[in-house]
Amino acid sequence: MVHIGRKTGESLSRVPPAIAFYHGKGVAQDYAQSFIWMGKAAEQGNTSAQHNVAVAYEHGQGTAMDFNKAFYWYKKAADAGLASSQFNLGLMYVKGRGVAKDLTKAKELFRQACENGLPNGCEAYKDMESRGY
Repeated sequence: MVHIGRKTGESLSRVPPAIAFYHGKGVAQDYAQSFIWMGKAAEQGNTSAQHNVAVAYEHGQGTAMDFNKAFYWYKKAADAGLASSQFNLGLMYVKGRGVAKDLTKAKELFRQACENGLPNGCEAYKDMESRGY
């Protein structure tokens, strides 16, 4: 699923082609082309694009699967306050994907995602609390 945020300027102008290729709207569906366009927006600081690039790397959609690169892009978006990236980054810490397993750090990221309005973050944080992390 493509995450679409609100950001003005050049980085947002690169998102519509990425969305079109991802969903096949007006063009043939092409995850590789979507990834290229999303990557351009991510490089320019669009946090939603950074999240989508991370998802692509994590799942190997339009690019080779690479947990280290997924971690990198989730972290950039999470550091900028994107709740969905904070949550996914927390999952990477839980699973030890692209980073050493660290349940304390995962719990902190789930807390941040919760505070930024993501219900799944709240549920994961409560679960970690109940298990003593």
